[in-house]
Amino acid sequence: MLTNEVGQASGDYSFTGGKHFLLTLVTCGIWSYIWSYQVGKQVAEAQRQRGHIVSDNSILYLVINFFGLSIVTYALVQSDVNRLAKY
Repeated sequence: MLTNEVGQASGDYSFTGGKHFLLTLVTCGIWSYIWSYQVGKQVAEAQRQRGHIVSDNSILYLVINFFGLSIVTYALVQSDVNRLAKY
């Protein structure tokens, strides 16, 4: 659902959770690194579209995910999405 919400917020309706899940399974988890970078770019685009200060955290999400802390990446992305929804 988080991926779907980010895709809707940025206007990219091809950025879906089902596709993310399937590609993660097919690539044996490698896709999660690509996803963590892409979701940062999508959140930055959604911020730009709404006139917010853009914070492109895609590299941060990638590094955090690389160290095996993907749950922290999900929490940070959710926090960014919540800030988008707040305003």
